[in-house]
Amino acid sequence: MADARTPLALLATYQERALRSRAADPVVREVLPEWQGVAFIVGDQQFIAGMDEVVEILDPPPCTRVPGTQSWFLGIGNVRGNLLPVSDLRSYALRQAGATGGMRRNSRVLTCGHGEAYAGLQVDEVQGLRRFYLEERHAASALAPDALAPYVAYEFRRHGQVWPVLQLSPLTASEEFLRIGQ
Repeated sequence: MADARTPLALLATYQERALRSRAADPVVREVLPEWQGVAFIVGDQQFIAGMDEVVEILDPPPCTRVPGTQSWFLGIGNVRGNLLPVSDLRSYALRQAGATGGMRRNSRVLTCGHGEAYAGLQVDEVQGLRRFYLEERHAASALAPDALAPYVAYEFRRHGQVWPVLQLSPLTASEEFLRIGQ
């Protein structure tokens, strides 16, 4: 048997005490499942997109306009040698109301992709990462602009605020979004 004063014996004693203490602890802490996403603003509406859909957040790259395209399609940008089609999400969402796009001071581009195709979505502002408990998820209310409503299946609610979840992959893969020609 090892001497009770050796470092190994002391460690074994400490481990045994810790295990006994943990077994006697009556407090059980429940870990709730979480969902996280990137919060952003389009017009006067706040949204959130899942972390699994946002590849990167960029300052808006200089874009080359493509003749004969919709006004909400800003053009093609060069991001580290890769071509990125960039669309103004505000102009796309509000185009029936004759909204004008353009870069705003806090504008950022969310890059997202499905398969091998990538798209850049310019938003008015990125507000950072948000975490929600899954129990805070609810069916979507009718807050989103008409053009984006089909891509908002649910929302999170916390402290009186509503965060519609904009599903970027179905949006950027939709026939309407891909029809950039006038």
